[in-house]
Amino acid sequence: MSTQPAEPQPAYTPHGLFTALARVAPHRVVEMERQKSEAFSLAAEHNDVAPIRQWLTIWAAEVEIERRPDLAARRGEAVHTVNTLDKDSPAWRASMEEIVAVVNEAREGVRVVVAPIERMLDDAFSEVGGAEVTPRK
Repeated sequence: MSTQPAEPQPAYTPHGLFTALARVAPHRVVEMERQKSEAFSLAAEHNDVAPIRQWLTIWAAEVEIERRPDLAARRGEAVHTVNTLDKDSPAWRASMEEIVAVVNEAREGVRVVVAPIERMLDDAFSEVGGAEVTPRK
């Protein structure tokens, strides 16, 4: 299985992630847009950038998984196993751990790129009198 991404790494902006997802997993665009709308509504309601940060982090990782055939295949196989085996099966637990490992690997792949965007969001919120954002660990 190739580890080469099917698409180049996108810009980690809402538009960049949307465009990349539309290319590699168009069936997930509606889900992404619904969650984006929820995140922006929560951010406005609570005067807090954290929901937008979380949305960016989640969908940057999802796009990373979808654009990398190796990660997509590993997750697909693990999800299939989780959906077909009994929860008491050792293979079920191993598959759940594999799903977590895939998501973590994808997040590591985008962490360096997303961090500057998070700082930009923090700065933008503070400039318009938004609540202080707790630094991420």
